[in-house]
Amino acid sequence: MKMTGICPKCSSKNVKENQLGGMNAMWAGRIYRCEECGFSEIWSTKQHRKQLNVLLGLIIMLPVIMIGFMMWMRG
Repeated sequence: MKMTGICPKCSSKNVKENQLGGMNAMWAGRIYRCEECGFSEIWSTKQHRKQLNVLLGLIIMLPVIMIGFMMWMRG
């Protein structure tokens, strides 16, 4: 659907990219949805996965940094 703009299920040309954003779209990638039948495709690129890995690394490191900072302030 991304390449052709045509739904493979119902052959409709009424295909839109999900513009809602949020965590679900960030985790999944770009979501293309047929407005007629609801069929969806998810596209994820290498760049998208790299960005996601950086975000996950930051999420994991933040508590470690905060604990280290609190221990430094105490000592």
